[in-house]
Amino acid sequence: GSFTPGVSVSESYYSLLSVEPHATPDEIRKAYRKLALRFHPDKNPDAGETFQKISTAYATLSDPQRRQVYDRFGEQGVQIMEQAAAYGVPPWLLNPAAQSGLLCVLLVVVVGLVVVFPVILTMRIDGGLAWPWPAVFTPLWLVDLLVLALAAASPRDRDAGCWRCVPNRRQVNLALLLAFQLLLAYKLDAGEQAPFSYSESFLPLEISIFLGAVAELCMHGRTALGRGRGGGQGAEGADRAAAQRRLVSVVARSSLQLSFLGLLGCRVDDLLPVTWWTVLTPLWLLLLLYCLRAAASCASIKAAAQEEERVARRVLAGLSSAASLICFFCLLLLSLRLAEGVPLSAALILTPFLTVVGLLLCCTCTSCICAGVLVSADADGAADGLAAGDAYQRHCDEESAQSDPSAASASGVPPAAAAPRGGPAG
Repeated sequence: GSFTPGVSVSESYYSLLSVEPHATPDEIRKAYRKLALRFHPDKNPDAGETFQKISTAYATLSDPQRRQVYDRFGEQGVQIMEQAAAYGVPPWLLNPAAQSGLLCVLLVVVVGLVVVFPVILTMRIDGGLAWPWPAVFTPLWLVDLLVLALAAASPRDRDAGCWRCVPNRRQVNLALLLAFQLLLAYKLDAGEQAPFSYSESFLPLEISIFLGAVAELCMHGRTALGRGRGGGQGAEGADRAAAQRRLVSVVARSSLQLSFLGLLGCRVDDLLPVTWWTVLTPLWLLLLLYCLRAAASCASIKAAAQEEERVARRVLAGLSSAASLICFFCLLLLSLRLAEGVPLSAALILTPFLTVVGLLLCCTCTSCICAGVLVSADADGAADGLAAGDAYQRHCDEESAQSDPSAASASGVPPAAAAPRGGPAG
Protein backbone atom coordinates (compact mmCIF):
# COMPACT_ATOMS: atom_id res chain seq x y z
CA GLY A 1 0.00 0.00 0.00
CA SER A 2 0.92 3.67 -0.25
CA PHE A 3 2.32 5.63 2.64
CA THR A 4 3.07 9.19 3.60
CA PRO A 5 6.81 9.84 4.17
CA GLY A 6 7.56 12.24 6.98
CA VAL A 7 3.97 12.16 8.37
CA SER A 8 3.17 10.08 11.39
CA VAL A 9 0.20 7.75 11.31
CA SER A 10 -1.63 9.77 13.98
CA GLU A 11 -1.38 12.94 11.86
CA SER A 12 -2.03 11.49 8.41
CA TYR A 13 -5.17 12.05 6.40
CA TYR A 14 -5.81 8.32 6.41
CA SER A 15 -5.81 8.30 10.21
CA LEU A 16 -8.20 11.25 10.32
CA LEU A 17 -10.69 9.33 8.19
CA SER A 18 -9.99 6.02 10.00
CA VAL A 19 -9.08 4.19 6.80
CA GLU A 20 -6.06 2.23 5.63
CA PRO A 21 -3.52 3.82 3.24
CA HIS A 22 -4.64 1.36 0.55
CA ALA A 23 -8.37 2.10 1.03
CA THR A 24 -10.55 2.31 -2.08
CA PRO A 25 -12.37 5.51 -3.06
CA ASP A 26 -15.68 3.99 -1.92
CA GLU A 27 -14.25 3.21 1.51
CA ILE A 28 -12.90 6.72 1.83
CA ARG A 29 -16.24 8.22 0.82
CA LYS A 30 -18.21 6.07 3.30
CA ALA A 31 -15.77 6.90 6.12
CA TYR A 32 -16.03 10.62 5.38
CA ARG A 33 -19.84 10.58 5.36
CA LYS A 34 -19.89 8.77 8.69
CA LEU A 35 -17.46 11.21 10.30
CA ALA A 36 -19.13 14.24 8.69
CA LEU A 37 -22.47 13.31 10.26
CA ARG A 38 -20.75 12.87 13.61
CA PHE A 39 -18.64 16.04 13.68
CA HIS A 40 -20.77 18.45 11.63
CA PRO A 41 -20.95 21.86 13.38
CA ASP A 42 -24.76 21.73 13.32
CA LYS A 43 -24.76 18.60 15.48
CA ASN A 44 -21.49 19.13 17.33
CA PRO A 45 -20.67 22.86 17.64
CA ASP A 46 -17.41 22.18 19.50
CA ALA A 47 -15.97 20.02 16.70
CA GLY A 48 -15.56 22.70 14.04
CA GLU A 49 -11.80 22.30 13.80
CA THR A 50 -12.08 18.52 13.61
CA PHE A 51 -14.70 18.79 10.87
CA GLN A 52 -12.43 21.14 8.91
CA LYS A 53 -9.52 18.68 9.14
CA ILE A 54 -11.74 15.81 8.03
CA SER A 55 -13.02 17.85 5.06
CA THR A 56 -9.47 18.76 4.04
CA ALA A 57 -8.41 15.13 4.28
CA TYR A 58 -11.35 13.97 2.17
CA ALA A 59 -10.78 16.71 -0.44
CA THR A 60 -7.21 15.45 -0.86
CA LEU A 61 -7.79 11.69 -0.77
CA SER A 62 -10.89 11.78 -2.99
CA ASP A 63 -8.90 13.37 -5.82
CA PRO A 64 -6.65 10.74 -7.49
CA GLN A 65 -3.97 13.24 -8.50
CA ARG A 66 -3.83 14.96 -5.11
CA ARG A 67 -3.81 11.61 -3.35
CA GLN A 68 -0.86 10.43 -5.40
CA VAL A 69 1.05 13.63 -4.56
CA TYR A 70 0.11 13.30 -0.88
CA ASP A 71 1.25 9.67 -0.73
CA ARG A 72 4.63 10.67 -2.10
CA PHE A 73 5.30 14.13 -0.66
CA GLY A 74 2.82 14.55 2.21
CA GLU A 75 0.67 17.56 3.01
CA GLN A 76 3.36 20.03 1.95
CA GLY A 77 3.47 18.43 -1.47
CA VAL A 78 -0.26 19.09 -1.93
CA GLN A 79 0.22 22.71 -0.90
CA ILE A 80 3.10 23.11 -3.35
CA MET A 81 0.97 21.60 -6.11
CA GLU A 82 -1.83 24.10 -5.42
CA GLN A 83 0.59 27.02 -5.35
CA ALA A 84 2.23 25.84 -8.57
CA ALA A 85 -1.18 25.53 -10.25
CA ALA A 86 -1.92 29.15 -9.29
CA TYR A 87 1.16 30.22 -11.29
CA GLY A 88 0.22 28.15 -14.32
CA VAL A 89 2.51 25.16 -13.64
CA PRO A 90 0.78 21.94 -14.78
CA PRO A 91 0.04 19.58 -11.86
CA TRP A 92 1.38 16.58 -13.76
CA LEU A 93 4.92 17.84 -13.08
CA LEU A 94 4.55 16.54 -9.50
CA ASN A 95 3.76 13.06 -10.78
CA PRO A 96 6.78 10.76 -10.20
CA ALA A 97 6.41 9.17 -13.64
CA ALA A 98 6.14 12.60 -15.25
CA GLN A 99 9.23 13.80 -13.38
CA SER A 100 11.21 10.79 -14.57
CA GLY A 101 10.01 11.31 -18.13
CA LEU A 102 10.79 15.02 -18.00
CA LEU A 103 14.27 14.29 -16.67
CA CYS A 104 14.89 11.89 -19.56
CA VAL A 105 13.63 14.49 -22.02
CA LEU A 106 15.91 17.14 -20.57
CA LEU A 107 18.89 14.80 -20.75
CA VAL A 108 18.10 14.06 -24.40
CA VAL A 109 17.82 17.77 -25.14
CA VAL A 110 21.09 18.59 -23.39
CA VAL A 111 23.03 15.73 -24.97
CA GLY A 112 21.61 16.40 -28.42
CA LEU A 113 22.10 20.14 -28.30
CA VAL A 114 25.44 20.63 -26.59
CA VAL A 115 27.27 17.40 -27.40
CA VAL A 116 26.06 15.51 -30.47
CA PHE A 117 25.39 18.45 -32.77
CA PRO A 118 28.66 20.35 -32.07
CA VAL A 119 30.69 17.15 -32.52
CA ILE A 120 29.05 16.36 -35.87
CA LEU A 121 29.36 20.00 -36.92
CA THR A 122 33.09 20.15 -36.20
CA MET A 123 33.69 16.88 -38.01
CA ARG A 124 31.80 18.19 -41.05
CA ILE A 125 33.74 21.47 -41.07
CA ASP A 126 37.11 19.73 -40.67
CA GLY A 127 36.33 17.26 -43.45
CA GLY A 128 36.02 14.22 -41.23
CA LEU A 129 32.47 13.65 -42.47
CA ALA A 130 31.05 13.95 -45.96
CA TRP A 131 27.42 14.15 -44.84
CA PRO A 132 25.08 16.64 -46.47
CA TRP A 133 24.30 19.63 -44.30
CA PRO A 134 20.65 18.63 -43.65
CA ALA A 135 21.94 15.38 -42.10
CA VAL A 136 24.32 17.40 -39.90
CA PHE A 137 21.43 19.53 -38.63
CA THR A 138 19.12 16.54 -38.01
CA PRO A 139 19.98 16.13 -34.26
CA LEU A 140 19.28 19.81 -33.73
CA TRP A 141 15.95 19.57 -35.56
CA LEU A 142 14.87 16.62 -33.46
CA VAL A 143 15.61 18.62 -30.33
CA ASP A 144 13.66 21.58 -31.74
CA LEU A 145 10.62 19.43 -32.45
CA LEU A 146 10.76 17.96 -28.95
CA VAL A 147 10.97 21.41 -27.37
CA LEU A 148 8.16 22.63 -29.62
CA ALA A 149 5.95 19.75 -28.46
CA LEU A 150 6.68 20.57 -24.82
CA ALA A 151 5.87 24.23 -25.42
CA ALA A 152 2.58 23.28 -27.04
CA ALA A 153 1.66 21.09 -24.05
CA SER A 154 2.51 23.78 -21.47
CA PRO A 155 -0.05 26.38 -20.34
CA ARG A 156 -0.31 29.67 -22.20
CA ASP A 157 1.91 32.54 -21.12
CA ARG A 158 0.42 35.22 -18.95
CA ASP A 159 2.33 38.06 -20.51
CA ALA A 160 1.04 41.58 -20.63
CA GLY A 161 1.53 44.42 -23.02
CA CYS A 162 2.07 43.85 -26.71
CA TRP A 163 2.20 40.05 -26.36
CA ARG A 164 -1.49 39.79 -25.53
CA CYS A 165 -2.26 39.90 -29.23
CA VAL A 166 0.28 37.13 -30.03
CA PRO A 167 -1.00 33.72 -28.87
CA ASN A 168 1.54 30.95 -28.30
CA ARG A 169 4.54 33.25 -28.58
CA ARG A 170 6.93 30.50 -27.49
CA GLN A 171 5.78 28.36 -30.39
CA VAL A 172 6.28 31.36 -32.68
CA ASN A 173 9.87 31.86 -31.50
CA LEU A 174 10.66 28.16 -31.82
CA ALA A 175 9.14 28.10 -35.30
CA LEU A 176 11.33 31.05 -36.31
CA LEU A 177 14.45 29.30 -35.00
CA LEU A 178 13.52 26.14 -36.85
CA ALA A 179 12.95 28.13 -40.06
CA PHE A 180 16.39 29.73 -39.68
CA GLN A 181 18.05 26.34 -39.27
CA LEU A 182 16.25 24.92 -42.30
CA LEU A 183 17.21 27.86 -44.50
CA LEU A 184 20.82 27.81 -43.33
CA ALA A 185 21.17 24.06 -43.89
CA TYR A 186 19.71 24.36 -47.38
CA LYS A 187 21.97 27.31 -48.21
CA LEU A 188 25.09 25.52 -46.99
CA ASP A 189 24.18 22.42 -49.00
CA ALA A 190 23.12 24.17 -52.21
CA GLY A 191 25.69 26.96 -52.18
CA GLU A 192 25.33 29.44 -55.01
CA GLN A 193 22.44 27.47 -56.50
CA ALA A 194 20.17 28.41 -53.59
CA PRO A 195 17.53 31.03 -54.53
CA PHE A 196 18.41 33.20 -51.52
CA SER A 197 21.50 34.60 -49.82
CA TYR A 198 22.94 34.01 -46.38
CA SER A 199 21.60 37.38 -45.25
CA GLU A 200 18.09 36.28 -46.18
CA SER A 201 18.52 32.97 -44.35
CA PHE A 202 19.35 34.97 -41.19
CA LEU A 203 16.02 36.84 -41.29
CA PRO A 204 14.00 34.39 -39.11
CA LEU A 205 16.67 34.51 -36.42
CA GLU A 206 16.79 38.30 -36.57
CA ILE A 207 12.99 38.47 -36.25
CA SER A 208 13.12 36.14 -33.24
CA ILE A 209 15.77 38.29 -31.54
CA PHE A 210 13.78 41.46 -32.26
CA LEU A 211 10.53 40.01 -30.91
CA GLY A 212 12.28 38.75 -27.80
CA ALA A 213 13.76 42.19 -27.17
CA VAL A 214 10.36 43.84 -27.63
CA ALA A 215 8.82 41.39 -25.16
CA GLU A 216 11.45 42.14 -22.52
CA LEU A 217 11.12 45.88 -23.08
CA CYS A 218 7.36 45.63 -22.57
CA MET A 219 7.89 43.51 -19.47
CA HIS A 220 10.33 45.87 -17.73
CA GLY A 221 9.29 49.17 -19.34
CA ARG A 222 6.29 49.73 -17.08
CA THR A 223 8.41 49.27 -13.96
CA ALA A 224 11.26 51.41 -15.29
CA LEU A 225 9.10 54.30 -16.51
CA GLY A 226 5.81 54.05 -14.63
CA ARG A 227 6.76 53.42 -11.02
CA GLY A 228 8.81 55.58 -8.73
CA ARG A 229 7.97 58.90 -10.40
CA GLY A 230 7.01 60.40 -7.07
CA GLY A 231 10.51 60.20 -5.70
CA GLY A 232 11.80 56.67 -6.19
CA GLN A 233 12.44 56.00 -2.53
CA GLY A 234 12.62 52.61 -0.86
CA ALA A 235 11.62 49.41 -2.60
CA GLU A 236 9.96 51.15 -5.55
CA GLY A 237 13.12 53.09 -6.29
CA ALA A 238 15.22 49.91 -6.17
CA ASP A 239 12.80 48.09 -8.49
CA ARG A 240 12.85 51.00 -10.90
CA ALA A 241 16.67 51.13 -10.98
CA ALA A 242 16.86 47.35 -11.53
CA ALA A 243 14.31 47.56 -14.36
CA GLN A 244 16.26 50.38 -16.00
CA ARG A 245 19.44 48.32 -15.89
CA ARG A 246 17.58 45.43 -17.50
CA LEU A 247 16.31 47.71 -20.25
CA VAL A 248 19.83 48.92 -21.01
CA SER A 249 21.11 45.33 -21.01
CA VAL A 250 18.32 44.15 -23.33
CA VAL A 251 18.88 46.98 -25.81
CA ALA A 252 22.66 46.46 -25.82
CA ARG A 253 22.44 42.68 -26.15
CA SER A 254 19.87 42.62 -28.94
CA SER A 255 21.67 45.41 -30.84
CA LEU A 256 24.96 43.54 -30.73
CA GLN A 257 23.32 40.28 -31.80
CA LEU A 258 21.59 41.90 -34.77
CA SER A 259 24.80 43.75 -35.68
CA PHE A 260 26.76 40.51 -35.75
CA LEU A 261 24.21 38.78 -37.99
CA GLY A 262 24.12 41.76 -40.35
CA LEU A 263 27.91 41.99 -40.61
CA LEU A 264 28.22 38.22 -41.03
CA GLY A 265 25.70 38.27 -43.89
CA CYS A 266 27.54 41.11 -45.59
CA ARG A 267 30.87 39.27 -45.22
CA VAL A 268 29.83 35.85 -46.53
CA ASP A 269 27.66 37.33 -49.33
CA ASP A 270 30.43 39.80 -50.36
CA LEU A 271 28.07 42.73 -50.03
CA LEU A 272 30.56 44.93 -48.14
CA PRO A 273 34.37 44.77 -47.84
CA VAL A 274 34.42 44.09 -44.09
CA THR A 275 37.12 42.14 -42.31
CA TRP A 276 36.56 39.24 -39.97
CA TRP A 277 37.74 41.36 -37.04
CA THR A 278 34.90 43.76 -37.80
CA VAL A 279 32.43 40.89 -38.01
CA LEU A 280 33.57 39.42 -34.69
CA THR A 281 33.66 42.74 -32.82
CA PRO A 282 29.98 42.47 -31.70
CA LEU A 283 30.75 39.02 -30.26
CA TRP A 284 33.64 40.43 -28.25
CA LEU A 285 31.39 43.21 -26.96
CA LEU A 286 28.74 40.64 -26.04
CA LEU A 287 31.36 38.71 -24.10
CA LEU A 288 32.37 41.93 -22.34
CA LEU A 289 28.74 42.60 -21.45
CA TYR A 290 28.39 39.07 -20.06
CA CYS A 291 31.57 39.51 -18.00
CA LEU A 292 30.20 42.73 -16.54
CA ARG A 293 27.03 40.92 -15.51
CA ALA A 294 29.14 38.17 -13.91
CA ALA A 295 31.12 40.81 -12.02
CA ALA A 296 27.87 42.41 -10.84
CA SER A 297 26.71 39.01 -9.57
CA CYS A 298 29.95 38.64 -7.61
CA ALA A 299 29.54 42.13 -6.14
CA SER A 300 25.98 41.38 -5.03
CA ILE A 301 26.98 38.41 -2.85
CA LYS A 302 27.55 40.54 0.25
CA ALA A 303 24.21 42.28 -0.22
CA ALA A 304 22.29 39.04 0.34
CA ALA A 305 20.52 38.96 3.68
CA GLN A 306 20.39 35.19 4.23
CA GLU A 307 23.17 32.65 4.10
CA GLU A 308 21.26 30.43 1.63
CA GLU A 309 20.94 33.33 -0.78
CA ARG A 310 24.64 34.13 -0.47
CA VAL A 311 25.54 30.52 -1.24
CA ALA A 312 23.24 30.53 -4.28
CA ARG A 313 24.79 33.77 -5.54
CA ARG A 314 28.30 32.39 -5.06
CA VAL A 315 27.41 29.33 -7.14
CA LEU A 316 25.83 31.51 -9.83
CA ALA A 317 28.82 33.82 -9.89
CA GLY A 318 31.20 30.87 -10.18
CA LEU A 319 29.25 29.37 -13.07
CA SER A 320 29.10 32.75 -14.82
CA SER A 321 32.85 33.24 -14.46
CA ALA A 322 33.57 29.76 -15.80
CA ALA A 323 31.24 30.31 -18.77
CA SER A 324 32.90 33.65 -19.51
CA LEU A 325 36.34 32.04 -19.49
CA ILE A 326 35.22 29.24 -21.83
CA CYS A 327 33.63 31.70 -24.27
CA PHE A 328 36.79 33.83 -24.20
CA PHE A 329 39.07 30.95 -25.23
CA CYS A 330 36.67 29.69 -27.92
CA LEU A 331 36.19 33.17 -29.37
CA LEU A 332 39.92 33.85 -29.28
CA LEU A 333 40.69 30.67 -31.23
CA LEU A 334 37.91 31.45 -33.71
CA SER A 335 39.27 34.97 -34.25
CA LEU A 336 42.77 33.63 -34.86
CA ARG A 337 41.49 31.19 -37.46
CA LEU A 338 39.21 33.58 -39.38
CA ALA A 339 41.00 36.90 -39.04
CA GLU A 340 44.65 35.86 -38.88
CA GLY A 341 44.53 32.66 -40.92
CA VAL A 342 46.03 30.47 -38.19
CA PRO A 343 45.46 26.81 -39.19
CA LEU A 344 43.25 25.76 -36.30
CA SER A 345 40.68 23.02 -36.65
CA ALA A 346 37.07 23.47 -35.60
CA ALA A 347 37.47 20.64 -33.10
CA LEU A 348 40.34 22.50 -31.44
CA ILE A 349 38.30 25.71 -31.27
CA LEU A 350 35.44 23.95 -29.47
CA THR A 351 37.66 21.80 -27.25
CA PRO A 352 37.29 24.01 -24.12
CA PHE A 353 33.52 24.04 -24.52
CA LEU A 354 33.13 20.32 -25.18
CA THR A 355 35.47 19.38 -22.33
CA VAL A 356 33.58 21.39 -19.74
CA VAL A 357 30.19 20.26 -21.05
CA GLY A 358 31.29 16.62 -20.91
CA LEU A 359 32.40 17.00 -17.29
CA LEU A 360 29.14 18.73 -16.38
CA LEU A 361 27.08 15.99 -17.99
CA CYS A 362 29.02 13.29 -16.13
CA CYS A 363 28.53 15.11 -12.83
CA THR A 364 24.83 15.67 -13.57
CA CYS A 365 24.17 12.04 -14.45
CA THR A 366 26.07 10.86 -11.37
CA SER A 367 24.11 13.27 -9.15
CA CYS A 368 20.79 12.12 -10.61
CA ILE A 369 21.66 8.46 -10.03
CA CYS A 370 22.76 9.12 -6.43
CA ALA A 371 19.63 11.20 -5.76
CA GLY A 372 17.43 8.41 -7.13
CA VAL A 373 19.17 5.83 -4.94
CA LEU A 374 18.79 8.02 -1.84
CA VAL A 375 15.11 8.71 -2.50
CA SER A 376 14.45 5.02 -3.05
CA ALA A 377 16.30 4.15 0.18
CA ASP A 378 14.32 6.76 2.14
CA ALA A 379 11.04 5.47 0.74
CA ASP A 380 11.94 1.86 1.60
CA GLY A 381 12.96 2.92 5.10
CA ALA A 382 9.71 4.79 5.65
CA ALA A 383 7.70 1.80 4.41
CA ASP A 384 9.65 -0.60 6.63
CA GLY A 385 9.12 1.70 9.62
CA LEU A 386 5.39 1.88 9.01
CA ALA A 387 5.15 -1.90 8.61
CA ALA A 388 7.19 -2.46 11.77
CA GLY A 389 4.90 -0.12 13.70
CA ASP A 390 1.83 -2.02 12.52
CA ALA A 391 3.42 -5.36 13.44
CA TYR A 392 4.34 -4.09 16.90
CA GLN A 393 0.80 -2.85 17.48
CA ARG A 394 -0.65 -6.24 16.48
CA HIS A 395 1.81 -7.98 18.80
CA CYS A 396 0.74 -5.78 21.71
CA ASP A 397 -2.92 -6.49 20.96
CA GLU A 398 -2.29 -10.23 20.92
CA GLU A 399 -0.43 -10.13 24.22
CA SER A 400 -3.23 -8.09 25.78
CA ALA A 401 -5.84 -10.54 24.49
CA GLN A 402 -3.93 -13.54 25.88
CA SER A 403 -3.65 -11.95 29.32
CA ASP A 404 -7.31 -10.85 29.33
CA PRO A 405 -9.53 -12.97 27.04
CA SER A 406 -12.47 -10.66 27.68
CA ALA A 407 -10.61 -7.87 25.88
CA ALA A 408 -10.07 -9.98 22.74
CA SER A 409 -13.09 -8.58 20.99
CA ALA A 410 -12.15 -4.99 21.91
CA SER A 411 -8.59 -5.42 20.64
CA GLY A 412 -9.68 -7.00 17.38
CA VAL A 413 -8.06 -10.38 18.10
CA PRO A 414 -10.32 -13.39 17.38
CA PRO A 415 -11.42 -15.30 20.52
CA ALA A 416 -9.78 -18.48 19.23
CA ALA A 417 -6.45 -16.71 19.32
CA ALA A 418 -6.94 -15.32 22.86
CA ALA A 419 -5.77 -18.52 24.55
CA PRO A 420 -4.07 -21.72 23.38
CA ARG A 421 -6.32 -24.63 22.57
CA GLY A 422 -4.32 -27.11 24.59
CA GLY A 423 -2.56 -26.93 27.93
CA PRO A 424 1.12 -26.35 28.24
CA ALA A 425 3.35 -29.08 26.95
CA GLY A 426 4.60 -31.61 29.43
